[in-house]
Amino acid sequence: MSDTPARSTESVEFGPPFDFPDADLVVQSSDGFTFKAYRAFLEKYSPIISRMLLEQLGSSTDIHPIPAPASSGGDFSATLPILRLPEDGETLHTLLTAILPVPIHLPSTFEGAIPVLVAAKKYQADNALLALRTCIDERAHDMVKPEDALRVFCLARNNGLLREAIVPARLTMGKSITMEGLGNKLLFATGALLYELIAIRQHIQSSLRQKISEFRVSEELGRMWRPHSENCTDRLVSGVPRWVDDAIAKLASRACPPLDHRDFYFILQSHIVNRNMRCPSCEGLPFVIMTEFWSAILRVTMAAILQAEGNFVSEQLASPSRVELPLTSSGLSHEIGLSRAPHPDVILRSCDDNNFFVHQSTLAASSPFFRDMFSLPNPQTNVGEGSEDMQNGLPIIRMTEHSEVLDVLLSVLYPSPLPAIDSYIFVLQVLACAQKYQMESTMDLVRSLIAAGRFPRRPADNVLLYAYVVATRNRLAQETRDIALLSLDRELSFDGFKDALCFLEGPAAYALLQYRIGCQKAVDACLDSALSGTSRAALEFLEPVTRRFSLPGGHRKYSHCDESDEDERPPWWKAFLRSMRSEVRIGKTYPSIKSLAIQQSFKSSLKDHLDDAQSCLMCATTYAERGATFCAALEDEVRDAIHRVSP
Repeated sequence: MSDTPARSTESVEFGPPFDFPDADLVVQSSDGFTFKAYRAFLEKYSPIISRMLLEQLGSSTDIHPIPAPASSGGDFSATLPILRLPEDGETLHTLLTAILPVPIHLPSTFEGAIPVLVAAKKYQADNALLALRTCIDERAHDMVKPEDALRVFCLARNNGLLREAIVPARLTMGKSITMEGLGNKLLFATGALLYELIAIRQHIQSSLRQKISEFRVSEELGRMWRPHSENCTDRLVSGVPRWVDDAIAKLASRACPPLDHRDFYFILQSHIVNRNMRCPSCEGLPFVIMTEFWSAILRVTMAAILQAEGNFVSEQLASPSRVELPLTSSGLSHEIGLSRAPHPDVILRSCDDNNFFVHQSTLAASSPFFRDMFSLPNPQTNVGEGSEDMQNGLPIIRMTEHSEVLDVLLSVLYPSPLPAIDSYIFVLQVLACAQKYQMESTMDLVRSLIAAGRFPRRPADNVLLYAYVVATRNRLAQETRDIALLSLDRELSFDGFKDALCFLEGPAAYALLQYRIGCQKAVDACLDSALSGTSRAALEFLEPVTRRFSLPGGHRKYSHCDESDEDERPPWWKAFLRSMRSEVRIGKTYPSIKSLAIQQSFKSSLKDHLDDAQSCLMCATTYAERGATFCAALEDEVRDAIHRVSP
């Protein structure tokens, strides 16, 4: 937004409460609304506006006509100087109510308040900002709906408002943040914002768990319950009934606001009903003690939340966000930075100052990048031996990669023993380095080593999303697809991948979600085709749908499944396919060959049918001849359907 708005051809006077008869200034918005104001208030509240007044009005000849009072007969026209600001009329309306001596006006929604807060920060109107925040804090829960909490959180953070993001973050508590739950919100909820959101939630949970645990053993709790638990059949030494202690322990373990009082009453009822003898003391507890106890719990909860939020804000203001992917150690145990071959003519120096003595010809043969570099005139020809760019008469090429990555890359490039690597993510970093320097043959060698099992073939489940981040950021298309395929078997809850979120870009996460949904639709269509009997696997299994069996006396007859309906497809077979299709449609994970377990589901459905039908010769014989072939063919169709989906 430009700081100098285009002049409006028409102006509209806003009116009350900006109708001061002794105003000495007019503030005009970008959309033409004008507000009468006092210059002294604006200069006092905002040093930025004070400077703008000096700059604009010191050289401005703009005059705003003010209608003459009716008592004057309209025979003169008063004039006031104009201060033009780039904000719209609604934003200036709220901001000026926080500066001028009038009641503060707040927008009805949190989204509407954000531009006002941004403007207050921009103009360094600290007192106005404090007044606005105080009013918003009082009405925050009414201004933010739980279903809009994530969007409001992202909007606040994208505008640099950290404190205002706390309330909507709090409203997301109790809900798992999954990729599917976010849906198209991933387009604006970047990984860095989700990282912050989960960090806030973890701060709140940790603080809440600590505060509730402290309250559980506090003297305050004992004083509260001792007068009412003297006759309780099961109480602790402190005088607190054991069921109360259990309820507090459950609240502490969940540590997830908003707390549900129904858990408290459920535990109470269990205590009353499950005792061998009735507990009249607890059964007849007065309402006042229940209210007092729950009020104390809520007070402790709010104190914990406010403390956690304050600590988080302080930490964020004190430390900058991370911006670079950290190196994942390869687990190398041997010394690195050694010469690769005799008679080197160039040195590669890693970012952590390890030297690799190599040959220009080897690098040039494997990399167009290095070939072009070495074909240029050597700028080191006249550099002395003492220069930082020369060592032992060899030129030094400074690399941005870590020595561990270069060590593995050169181990693949040169005929030397390969190090043992236990991290798939580290292998991705080696591939990214090879791709950066256009070393395609080296990338093929690394991938062949992965396929042969010399390097890890897949990431561990707890770093799956992190591996996806590394692959997408380095544009490793093949590995991105492989990791996306591996993700189908599990629910991607971002709470379990917090560290990777800091580097996950929204479009990349959304692309992964669309891939998972695309696989779901493809497999659903594949199972639909089999269910209708039109897929190749189904046709081979069902054709012919009747079979000929020998009977005593040499007679022969056609037989069908004992439970076949009009279309002569066994009901158990259709139920087997419908069951798999239902799992695909409603499952939290997405379909893969492993998760569908086609062979096991088929055998289980057939066994149930044979048990019910006692002896269905048709199905038993058909399975013996073609069941395994059908399952294998259906797996192939599902696999092909998934592989046709692009991540």
